[in-house]
Amino acid sequence: MNIKVVLEYDGSEFSGWQSQRDRRTVEAELQRALLLVTGTSPVITAAGRTDAGAHARGQVVNFRLERIQEPRRLLAALNAVLPQDIAAVSAEAVGDDFHARYSARLRRYRYRFLDRWPRPAIDRGYCWHVRRRLDVAAMDAAAAALTGEHDWTSFCVSAEPPSGRVRVMEAARVSRAGDFVELEL
Repeated sequence: MNIKVVLEYDGSEFSGWQSQRDRRTVEAELQRALLLVTGTSPVITAAGRTDAGAHARGQVVNFRLERIQEPRRLLAALNAVLPQDIAAVSAEAVGDDFHARYSARLRRYRYRFLDRWPRPAIDRGYCWHVRRRLDVAAMDAAAAALTGEHDWTSFCVSAEPPSGRVRVMEAARVSRAGDFVELEL
């Protein structure tokens, strides 16, 4: 059975998504939880990999389980053993053709800036602190240049086939929410 799970995690204490020897990663924690819950170590496919310190609110993963497990029970069991900085938000059985990476139709990224002079205390791990007021209108106009089809080769790993380096950026917006400026791609 092919299972799709949506995760959220606080990446502050992780060395990124992908398992690494002697480093704490999101994938390794999920693998540990799956072994505890199912007694197996399925191959996990993620929609994308996050870097060290990056957070996720909707990381989609899938894996196959031989023994049929009701998704709601799996969700509850995973959340019982996952560390506090990772939560399984949903779980469902999906068709065999579902692949977390290749079935994704879009990805959404949000970058937050706090543009006030005093440093943050509560949001310090969730924004970039800038001690001066940002020009949101100018940033939004500049971000508009990112929309459309572009070759993103300089941001790809060398193993990425050339055909996979061209992507469409559907939207790039900069907006203000109080002292925060958000760039959403």
